[in-house]
Amino acid sequence: MAVTEFPSYRSLTGTEPVYALEITHPDLSVPVRIVNDTLPHTTEGNIYTALAFGVRLPQSKEHEIRRGSFDVDNVGRSLTSLVDTTKGLRGAKVRIMRVVRGATGASSVTSTVTWEATLLCSSVEISAEFVRIELSGLQTRGRAAVLRRADPSTTPGLF
Repeated sequence: MAVTEFPSYRSLTGTEPVYALEITHPDLSVPVRIVNDTLPHTTEGNIYTALAFGVRLPQSKEHEIRRGSFDVDNVGRSLTSLVDTTKGLRGAKVRIMRVVRGATGASSVTSTVTWEATLLCSSVEISAEFVRIELSGLQTRGRAAVLRRADPSTTPGLF
């Protein structure tokens, strides 16, 4: 899966970036933690399950809402059941972290966070091939589309 990354990262470190995601939701007792690597990672005392995913990082542009997304192959029922359980991930927060590999053990890797961003889930698209989760720096779900409606209670002179 592709990763949209700043072009200078690979040239500075000489390695491909590794990303970890932490998905929290009020309906989940334990956050979902995954890392885009072949081995599980231990980061900040938490174990992240190895799972391939693609990520589009949020860009910091002036006067724009930060947006990002990630795609996970739709293999098995675990991810779609998570989306069903949380009503489309409404109210979910996703913490995206760039991690640097540290000591490699027999079955896991210890890693350190070098960059992170926390965004809210704005939409979920499920297909037969993948699950795409769009992220935004602004809560857009559950909000009114317009600031003020024209109806008899707000503008009685028109009706």
